[in-house]
Amino acid sequence: VAAAKIALGGVDNTAVLANESAEMLIGKAPTAELIDAAAKSAAAGSNPSDDQRGSEHYKRAMVEVWTRRTLLACVDN
Repeated sequence: VAAAKIALGGVDNTAVLANESAEMLIGKAPTAELIDAAAKSAAAGSNPSDDQRGSEHYKRAMVEVWTRRTLLACVDN
């Protein structure tokens, strides 16, 4: 991975960057284990709030799921 950015939308009032998670990827081969770690890091570093779009717990879980799916899709392309 030469460069990476992970932006999270729908988690808070505005989109936020998961910089630590993206930095985990740079300079490394995008293995399933690395992608899983980056997705977990994005979820752990997110600070969602409860609102009409979902609970904090749901949003944090979805950050992990969607980050993993998106990174895997990027690798497959």
